[in-house]
Amino acid sequence: ESYTIPDFGGSGEQLIISVDEIDISSSPGYADVSITYGDGSSTPAPTPFCKGKWMKVTVDTDNYPGETSWEVLDKCDNNAVVMSVGDGQYTKAGERYEKNECVPDSRYEFIIYDKYGDGVCCSWGSGSYSVEYGSEVVVYGGEFGGSDKTTFGSCVNSPTPNTAQPTITPSAKPTSEPTVAPTNSPTNAPTMAPTNSPTKSPTPFPTDSPTTMPSSQPTSDIGDDSGGGTFKEYTT
Repeated sequence: ESYTIPDFGGSGEQLIISVDEIDISSSPGYADVSITYGDGSSTPAPTPFCKGKWMKVTVDTDNYPGETSWEVLDKCDNNAVVMSVGDGQYTKAGERYEKNECVPDSRYEFIIYDKYGDGVCCSWGSGSYSVEYGSEVVVYGGEFGGSDKTTFGSCVNSPTPNTAQPTITPSAKPTSEPTVAPTNSPTNAPTMAPTNSPTKSPTPFPTDSPTTMPSSQPTSDIGDDSGGGTFKEYTT
């Protein structure tokens, strides 16, 4: 099917959107879409975001396409089928069929079957098959009997959570403050002042004034030089 938009965006050029294949047998579904603008150059539709990896299986059928089937098993998820094509789904001989899906990072096994047991090459046509995982072709072939299988990828395990609790902070408190109080102030008062009074002043008084009076003045009469009389002088 195709859809044409004339004068796309006022450019004077037409835009043709073609849907070549739609596959809704899986989830999410798949559509092969091409966009042709103007002079006929084809621009593939942008690749949707994929959290894992894109896996693309390509099969070129032989002369008996209905005999061919295949499946992709997830070896890390109990062989769950992530992609497949059953018997009879391919109907055109010598035709290329592609299936592209976003799958988780894992380890996969691709198994292709031929119901008649002669593969897809080379007795009855020149068929082939390939598997692209991410950006790498991991499987390619054509000649086999009733089946062929190839394993690729690896299991991606989430890191095992550490069940141990983080190191617990020490249960003991940091070193306590000293329980003994700092050295008390001295209980004895500083050396007391001497209990004995200083040496007393000498008790004897200084030597008394002499008790003996000075010698009395002479008691002898003093004569007058003139010889005229005599007098007596007393001293008190």
